[in-house]
Amino acid sequence: MYYPRESSRDGVRIGHLQCERSKMMEWMHIPSGEIGPLPCNRVSSCLPCAVRKTRRIAKYISQSHASLFVTVTGLGDRPERNLDHMQRLVHALRQREQRPRWAWIIEPHRHSTGCHAHAYVRLDSIIDECKWHEAASVGGLSVHIKAFEPTLGGAEYAFKEILAFDTRMTDERYRLVEPAAREAVQSHLNRNSGRLCHFSRGFLLDAAGQPRTLEQLERPRKPDDEAPSEYIVYPASQRDGALRYLRHLESDSRETESPE
Repeated sequence: MYYPRESSRDGVRIGHLQCERSKMMEWMHIPSGEIGPLPCNRVSSCLPCAVRKTRRIAKYISQSHASLFVTVTGLGDRPERNLDHMQRLVHALRQREQRPRWAWIIEPHRHSTGCHAHAYVRLDSIIDECKWHEAASVGGLSVHIKAFEPTLGGAEYAFKEILAFDTRMTDERYRLVEPAAREAVQSHLNRNSGRLCHFSRGFLLDAAGQPRTLEQLERPRKPDDEAPSEYIVYPASQRDGALRYLRHLESDSRETESPE
């Protein structure tokens, strides 16, 4: 018998804020009977979803075996130019046989104009810092390299601008900080070309150490050859109907397995 249980995964409630869609929609994982709220995941317009997804991204970074934390300075205020600078840096590194797999974000300087990038890096070979400094100088950039201990706290550091608002607060306090929190998220997205984080191919890993995209990690399934029909989505008000459907599937399964 399947016994539906509330999901233990990261929730959609941030302090006293909750994604509006998650109040109305739910998902169910059929094999386990696990039930959870279905958020909208619109990070540009939903503050709870933006904070929730940022925290999950930090979690994925912490389990991707990054060993270096690199700060890239010399970036300007134009997102498209900064993106071009980072792509040129990767190209220059590859020319020097340094092939980083990384996750990076751009944030503004605190006390001056311009921006810098924070990157979590995993290398398949030993780092040659001279080649990194040489590659960065080609585009007028500078790099500051230090060892990184893959912890959740360390991975959250690059997202401090958004996660600063992920604390338990009273309703009154939330009403005061919510406009600033939404502005912080929007500014982050504007600087990063609409993304919470940039990933190179193969950087993100699942629990088994296999490369995965962010989309695959956000909705984990069993092996890739299994159909994605393990999940059903339904209005929260129709949970009883979803449970009846689950019991119906179980009944059919028992009849199929019973000997003649």
